[in-house]
Amino acid sequence: MWGAICGYDKRPETEQKHIANAFLLACLLDYRRRDKIDDPWNAVYKFFENGPEFRDDLWRKIYETPEEEWRSDFAFRRHKLHRERPPHNRLWPIAEAITYWFDGDARLIWKDKDAFSTLARLHWIGAGEQISRMIVGALKDCGYVKGKGDPKADVRICRVIGRSILGEAIPTSRPFSAIRICREIHPDDPWELDGPLWLLGEKTCTSIAPDCDRCYLRERCAYFQKNRTM
Repeated sequence: MWGAICGYDKRPETEQKHIANAFLLACLLDYRRRDKIDDPWNAVYKFFENGPEFRDDLWRKIYETPEEEWRSDFAFRRHKLHRERPPHNRLWPIAEAITYWFDGDARLIWKDKDAFSTLARLHWIGAGEQISRMIVGALKDCGYVKGKGDPKADVRICRVIGRSILGEAIPTSRPFSAIRICREIHPDDPWELDGPLWLLGEKTCTSIAPDCDRCYLRERCAYFQKNRTM
């Protein structure tokens, strides 16, 4: 998804709105993903391929679909944006807000705004706390907004931060506990910890059998030290 948004402002004006809207949609589809599914960007590509009328005016087209119709079984099966209903259903009120306040153009959410203002706007339209942090981080990485950002405290980051600092994983029901620790570790910009922590949680510090011998944090990790002495 990062690759899709980086450099979009160098593309022809006719493509910029489409790219920004598609990027935001793909990010929103990560919402409460419980199972391994197709990459959200692939889901968006198929959505536009099967419904080209959404391509250039995405949010307005969703909003102009009656809410009851958008939430119906027929629309859910037709668009196939997500395996779960909540991510599909929640797009309608988000589309309503983007259409009304930003003329259906996601670029206006972050244009000439800093990271904090963009985060507040995303949270206000209904993107959710963690997804909003991820979107702001992506925009920061691509140079579209400036300022500090927080990591998206998903299960992997909560696991790595909790184990390494506290000796046990932080429950995902307490994401701000992980964010607060990240702020203490790297106060200049906690977002910069997001990628390295996520990779550790995905490849090494897994939920069932963490491979501590391959982890570069092991000598400073409370979990490793605790279990080594047991």
